[in-house]
Amino acid sequence: LYPPKPFINDTSNPCDIFKRFVLVEKIDQVKLVLASYFVSTDKECAYVLLQSVFLQEELTKPLYEDNTLPISKANLMLFWLNCCAQRIVREELSKSGISMMLYDLLKNTSEHGAPLPEGKIISPDVRNLAVELIKILSVKQPELELALAKKIIKDLELLSSTREMEYLNRVIVPVLLAEHTVPICLTPYDSDLKRNISLGSKKQGNKGSLVPVTMFANSTLLNIKQKNAMLKAIKTQIISKNLSQKLISAKWNKIYSEASLVPDKFSTFWEAIQNQGPVLFIASGTVSGKQCIFGSFTTSSMPTLPSNMEPESSINVSHSEDSFYFVYRDEDCKHYKSTNANPFAMFTIDEEYGGFVRFANGFFTLSWSDGNTTQFKEVPGIECIEMPTYKTVDKSFTLTNLEVWSTKITKSSPLEELKKGPAESTSSAKNKHYWQNSLTPHQIFRINPVYNVPVGCNAGQIAMSVIERLAKLTLAHNKKEFSNEMDITGIYEQLVDLDPSYNGILDIEYDIHQIIEEDTTIQPKGKAEGDGIEYLPKMRIYDKFEELGGIRELISTALKSLKLWKNQEAANKWSLWLQELETFSSLPVFFKLFMRSKKCKDLLFQILAGAPDVNLANENKKQKDEEVKKWEEEHQSALRASYHILAEVFRVSNDFKMREQAFENGLIERILERIGVTTGEKGRKKVDEKEEEKGAEKIEDKKKRGQEC
Repeated sequence: LYPPKPFINDTSNPCDIFKRFVLVEKIDQVKLVLASYFVSTDKECAYVLLQSVFLQEELTKPLYEDNTLPISKANLMLFWLNCCAQRIVREELSKSGISMMLYDLLKNTSEHGAPLPEGKIISPDVRNLAVELIKILSVKQPELELALAKKIIKDLELLSSTREMEYLNRVIVPVLLAEHTVPICLTPYDSDLKRNISLGSKKQGNKGSLVPVTMFANSTLLNIKQKNAMLKAIKTQIISKNLSQKLISAKWNKIYSEASLVPDKFSTFWEAIQNQGPVLFIASGTVSGKQCIFGSFTTSSMPTLPSNMEPESSINVSHSEDSFYFVYRDEDCKHYKSTNANPFAMFTIDEEYGGFVRFANGFFTLSWSDGNTTQFKEVPGIECIEMPTYKTVDKSFTLTNLEVWSTKITKSSPLEELKKGPAESTSSAKNKHYWQNSLTPHQIFRINPVYNVPVGCNAGQIAMSVIERLAKLTLAHNKKEFSNEMDITGIYEQLVDLDPSYNGILDIEYDIHQIIEEDTTIQPKGKAEGDGIEYLPKMRIYDKFEELGGIRELISTALKSLKLWKNQEAANKWSLWLQELETFSSLPVFFKLFMRSKKCKDLLFQILAGAPDVNLANENKKQKDEEVKKWEEEHQSALRASYHILAEVFRVSNDFKMREQAFENGLIERILERIGVTTGEKGRKKVDEKEEEKGAEKIEDKKKRGQEC
């Protein structure tokens, strides 16, 4: 196993250990799984496995037949899944037809004892491992892809009557959506400290945050010592530890920056920071010719600039227990708290000279009226946290730069999401990126998350999907930089296959400072960063399924099932939605994206199962009304989702032929039909000139008769 330096292996040959585990000593569960990790990283071990007819027969037959070994079927699945990380093992096992045998095994079993048609009960663990093995062995094997697509189409006919939702969701859909991927580990790199940053795939103890200092409001006005002092203040002064951790790891944006406080810019300053919070003010300047920084922090929101505020009137920002102030002079970093609940700040408009902001009742003042010369002074109720008896001397302060930073803490930051490695994310699907897969062996070789990136994704698409913003990605071993358009996955086999020390993983880095510097600019309003799709998936089994008419079969089966519903009003609503899907699916990638959305996919199969068919004869009115309301909301959600995907399809593709095809297949008519249903408007029809003249004569005639009456 190739450990990171300075750790080294012992002198034993990995292949000798592998042989001992599986050929010399009696095979047991632990040794078998350990042996599979040797195969996944060492080609010599892989060749030993493939050359042993005994091993192949002994360890593959129990996968789809009765298991007589003292090893669970789940561990046998895991063994082969790990071994398949080696391309030579994967290709050899694909030829054996095991993937089709496993698919048939799953089709004839059910974890709920409701087999299709009859068979043994299988555990969820075995099912999940088997599905993963089917995907890995079948993708990029054209004959297997075609055979699986044909089987799935036949099974859909059967499922329309049995309505086995679990089998649909856990077996058919994952196989259909399978993509050819390569394992890539993305690691943040701190170019200041010249080291990688560990995001941690294990749950952390009480050793402090692994988040780099530079992630917190990366102001160029603060040096490293001052940033550390700021972090310590956030950790110690914020009452809620959960809030302080969120603030430290959140994405901060510079919402205002100014080098000169001139009167006509005060309203611009206030407009930029209004309704923002939490907020950090950093004012850099000189005191008696020496560098000095004053600042303040609060979790309160800044006030809105009134449209008709009277001159010389003020608005206060209320005191918060989490608020504090700071004065940094080189290595001397002091922080201050208000002990008498002074307002955090007071905003005042000066009719003639602009305005000013007075912090903590005058402890420090930023004045757009007096230019860049301002002051901080001793005021009652302000106490130094580090030295309570310390007295502040009134001094004149010449401003050279002002920055205001803010963040939103309602959602997890990108870095927080990255920190949720497989150890945490396997227990909760929403914490796991859809490129992460805890069933593959690669994660044990890296502390940072390993992503199974679809082949064909370029550097920009990978960065947007994982880091949620564009970033310059570089190869870890030689710092070679990729352009955003470069296909990183294309170089995988050139590098990883040649050097076993990669553990089958391509290591990519991104400079955390470069990301932060880009984030410091004020974000334009509009489309949220990371919103929407960033690449078009290449689902090879799905493509065969679509070529064979599988999509039409799926929607046709769903439409047929509506005729069996008791609630025909609901059936009519969902029927129009299904017809829209049928039209939209004529676009090359629409249904791929639709099936990738768990909500959309689940809704489609719930219709197949008849779930929205609410029993209107239910005597429990409250229960009936709740069910009707629930499915009405689901229907609205389905409409939004399908039209959002439709918009995304056109956004990411500039293909004129696709637009032409959409028009010819009645896409416009279908959209107009939906608008008509939604608004109650009747559709317009084009008529020729003669009919129009006749219609006009009839209307005129009616008017005359009406006047005569």
